[in-house]
Amino acid sequence: MLAIPMYSEVDTGLNHYMLGKLFLLLKDYSMAEQHLRKASPHRSLHRSLLGAALGFQGKEEAALEILNSLLEEKTHNAPGWADYYAAHIWTGLGKKEMAIDALSKSISHGKRFYFWQFQYDPIFIGLFDDPKFQELLVIQ
Repeated sequence: MLAIPMYSEVDTGLNHYMLGKLFLLLKDYSMAEQHLRKASPHRSLHRSLLGAALGFQGKEEAALEILNSLLEEKTHNAPGWADYYAAHIWTGLGKKEMAIDALSKSISHGKRFYFWQFQYDPIFIGLFDDPKFQELLVIQ
């Protein structure tokens, strides 16, 4: 009989990303951090969620370090990606205005396809009721 390992026992970057995101949703930021540190460090999305987890735990300096590295990559990658990922970290740090500004920049760089994602992205739950966030939804 073929033995299939439990999802949490498979040690891959993608699995740690998925588990990290799950723990973010459950607001278990310590476990989210633990898994996201094992996720693929070259993937900006994985690092942005790690930055959010750090921010939610009050680890501002570490979160800002990741944020700065993502913004430095902005010159190498499409700017809208970095802005969207920065919004994750700003949200974790409790900087709603900065998060909404980053999402707005992402849209202005042509990342309109993210509209479907950020309007439902659970990282942004704390922004959903903000009138400026709602204005971004109207733009679409």
